[in-house]
Amino acid sequence: MSDPILNCRREDFERFHDLCSARIDACPDGLWGGTLGGSPLWQQLPHTFACVGLPYAIQEPATSRAAGLSAPHERMSAAFGKPRTVSHALLGRVRHANHHLGCIDALSRNRGLAGVY
Repeated sequence: MSDPILNCRREDFERFHDLCSARIDACPDGLWGGTLGGSPLWQQLPHTFACVGLPYAIQEPATSRAAGLSAPHERMSAAFGKPRTVSHALLGRVRHANHHLGCIDALSRNRGLAGVY
């Protein structure tokens, strides 16, 4: 892929995947049921991977190039009640995934483990 904007986003998703994978590898058995008032870790991690959900964000074929990032995103526009673009949807996925990665990191640190970063 030679588009610099899409390359940047792809690299961000790859970094996210690497961080989650590292957390899974480092997670002791006793932490999988742990919470900080929310869902247990064993639910957070699969949801975090699922929320990346690129098919939700990328609408083919118009948005397979960076120029399509400014295209309207109908599902997100309907959900927010105002115009949203494919770029909004992609950034929303990154933001949501990072929220859950932060929850996982906080739980790990709260139990005395090294954080994700």
